[in-house]
Amino acid sequence: MAETNRKHDGIKQPQPPWLVPENLLLGLIMLTAGVLRFYHYGKLPFMHDEFSALFRTSYGSFSDLIKYGVIENDSHPAGVQVFLYYWVKLVGFNELWVKLPFTLMGVASVWLMFAIGRCWHNVASGLISASFLAVMQFFVFYSQLARPYAAGLFFSLCLVYCWTVVIDGNKSPSKITWLLFVLSLVLTSLMHAFAMLLAMSVYVTGFVFVRGRTLKTYLFSGGAAIVLYLPHLPVFLQQLQAGGIGDWLAPPTAGFVLQFLHYSLHFSKLFIVVALALVLVAFVSTWRTKKGIRFKLIGLGWFAVSFLAAYLYSIYRTPVIQFSTLYFVFPFLILALFSVGNTTTSRTALISVGAVLIIGSISLIINRKHYHTMYTQGFDGIAREVAKDSKAHKDVTVIVKCATPQMPAFYLDKQAVGMVRYFSRQDEPGKLQDCLDSIQTQYLAFAWTDYASEEWTAMALESFPVIERYEAWFNTEYFLLRKAQPGEETGNQTLIRREAFSRLIRQKGEAGQFTRTGLPYTPAGWCNEPVGLDSQRLYGPLFETPVHEIKPENEVIVCATASFLAIDTLSNLKLVMELKNPALESIKHWQAGSLLHTTKLPGRYFTLVTALRLGRDVKATGDDLLRAYAWDPDGKKCLLLNQSIITRPVNPILFGLFEPLP
Repeated sequence: MAETNRKHDGIKQPQPPWLVPENLLLGLIMLTAGVLRFYHYGKLPFMHDEFSALFRTSYGSFSDLIKYGVIENDSHPAGVQVFLYYWVKLVGFNELWVKLPFTLMGVASVWLMFAIGRCWHNVASGLISASFLAVMQFFVFYSQLARPYAAGLFFSLCLVYCWTVVIDGNKSPSKITWLLFVLSLVLTSLMHAFAMLLAMSVYVTGFVFVRGRTLKTYLFSGGAAIVLYLPHLPVFLQQLQAGGIGDWLAPPTAGFVLQFLHYSLHFSKLFIVVALALVLVAFVSTWRTKKGIRFKLIGLGWFAVSFLAAYLYSIYRTPVIQFSTLYFVFPFLILALFSVGNTTTSRTALISVGAVLIIGSISLIINRKHYHTMYTQGFDGIAREVAKDSKAHKDVTVIVKCATPQMPAFYLDKQAVGMVRYFSRQDEPGKLQDCLDSIQTQYLAFAWTDYASEEWTAMALESFPVIERYEAWFNTEYFLLRKAQPGEETGNQTLIRREAFSRLIRQKGEAGQFTRTGLPYTPAGWCNEPVGLDSQRLYGPLFETPVHEIKPENEVIVCATASFLAIDTLSNLKLVMELKNPALESIKHWQAGSLLHTTKLPGRYFTLVTALRLGRDVKATGDDLLRAYAWDPDGKKCLLLNQSIITRPVNPILFGLFEPLP
């Protein structure tokens, strides 16, 4: 290809001749981006956030959509919600058609990344940066969601591309460019709050470049964008007053950015090595020419503004930061890190692009298992398994614990599954126990999705202790359980799926044991005779063990269970589980499974459970003591029949879209 010249920072920069035509290499990048996003596209299910948005398109008027579908029930600007309101009227709740505009914008963003990199630096920088956007799961994943991210990124990159043309002092922007610049400012701000923050950063940065007559037009364009945005301003102010996105996010740690970069590089050592090598190449080539540094600093600055705003807000007000808040500014960090100087040869650029595309694609498929974790979500996965087990076993009861029953019902209804008992986030675990006690069938198909405290699963396992089948997907578990036959051993059954289940009944002489407070022992560690609790004895026998004895994995679910017979009417009985620091003699964590505002009448048999995810929800050191005991502060009479500790590892697939997979 003939040598070309391109202006940058007012200086002509010669480009090296290419071994492979740049258009052919760009075509390969675009093809890779399209294939990775459209592979088995028709099998992509809806996720929670998509269902949430789709179910908020059913309002009868536009004003109700804004009031109830955006202001009161969403933390995002109205842009995508308004689009979906009209889009689903045309295509219905069809996964392929609902997602299609967002995926197309995701692919188009790869080309825009190339165009910006070429304008800011050179062709090689544009190609290398675009190749990262093409293969990173961060961008592939959000391109496959009908949510504000792909649209927000597309309009953000459109904005920066138009901005780059506007600030170029060597030519006068056309009226079409100015119009697109204004529209991009507005549309970017209507997609996501952090996209709007980027739009503000981009616009303010422009004052470093524009002069004279261009400055007047630049000011006018900003004013025009504000005027067009004004109808949305009341929505923004009310959402800003609300403050956050709920109470489910934890405050960020000091290592948040490193965790994010690790995730963005697929937790792949090889991909990390490739990225570090390209950072070194970029640094050396830029150092030699001293060109392009200004735009590298701009990219770093935009990323820093968004990150610090989200981080500090999360620390000092309410947590909002998550990986997705960096979605709109991450491309400019990529440009800052991987843009090379003009001394880079076309051979180096070709090898760099090839390495990113090959290693990135392989690690996406193998390390991240994207086409397994993404293409079966909890809602459709539960429906398929329930349909299978309902056909194989006629006497099966189906229970689903979820945030909103409407979401799993979407796919369960498609499978023509019979009666399903739903429990929502407003329901207490005690309600589940009452349901379990009334079930007459031999089998129970139990599933949870969108997070459920471990007590829900523990209750199901206590009532139906034989695990016939187990499946797990992102933020979802499914169990086919069966009642135990007389004399059937349930504690040592065949382990299911990567040895996910085990029952540990501590024996006297092991590290964990029931202390001698009147409780006889059997070789298996179970009570040989009931232990009475009353006003003279408020506490049951204590189970105590060092954490390292029951936590061989990094994260483990620990569940304490205890069975009782009520003698008096009970309303305040608790099963306590706590973590104690033996050195400081202090309690680090305390929780209790209780009757949850229900009462147990005399003669009633029942079980209490309490559980935690040790290492995830609750942090502990190996020397901390895990303790469990029954306690009735009212001193009512009851009999403790047996108690045990059950453990099972946390399945990494539950968090596999954002965390490492085995």
